[in-house]
Amino acid sequence: MSATTPQVSAVRILVVDDEPDIVEEIQESLEADGYSCEPAFSARAARRKFSEDPSIGIVLTDIKMPTEDGFQFIEWLLDQHEGDRIFETAIITGHGSHDTAIRALRDGVRDYFQKPLDLRAVSASIQQLEDRVQKRRDETRSARISPQLDSLDHAIASVSNDLATLRNQLGLPTYTPESGSGPESNVNLDRPEFGKLTARQREVVALVANAYSNYQIAYELGITENTVKLYVSQILHTLGLSNRTQLALAATRHPLS
Repeated sequence: MSATTPQVSAVRILVVDDEPDIVEEIQESLEADGYSCEPAFSARAARRKFSEDPSIGIVLTDIKMPTEDGFQFIEWLLDQHEGDRIFETAIITGHGSHDTAIRALRDGVRDYFQKPLDLRAVSASIQQLEDRVQKRRDETRSARISPQLDSLDHAIASVSNDLATLRNQLGLPTYTPESGSGPESNVNLDRPEFGKLTARQREVVALVANAYSNYQIAYELGITENTVKLYVSQILHTLGLSNRTQLALAATRHPLS
């Protein structure tokens, strides 16, 4: 029976060391745990690979390397990419000391390992760094999406107002939130269970009962379809119902028994 293959993480790891055997050892260990690694045998090569691959979110680098050491490489990362890339760093060294650890932490390094490496400790640390990167990516994505959703809500509200104006000009019936129903509605929201709902939820119920789709409800109320879905889900939970059909029947003047 074959072993289950670990799911590959979306966060790639850049492993930097001028000793190929060390890089290979770390890479094999982490890839066995489901991580995708990119090897580099110098800071110069690491700079190029980090710049070319936006999926790299964790950098694990040796300190003592020829030409450019790990600290200089990390300083370059922070200087060049901290504002536009989300990443975490950790260092490995065979020349560790208390002063080295303090400098590493001061430079923004998240963890510190000494050779010979405890690969299980490295893997455990990488998992924590991965969690940090994913959380920061999610927060950044949410921060970018929120203004777009606000803009979409405003656009839908504007279209809804234009639609209401056009209906009025054409003499067509218009939904009136104050009464919870349109002129030809068969909705009855006087039943006791509907008293548990907010005014906005009652508006949604009235439209569902009149066979409005989520898209139509969004236009009528000036909100997004996702917001409509959330309202419907909340309403069903509050009333102990399973689906929209049950909700529509419960809200009609003569529901089926």
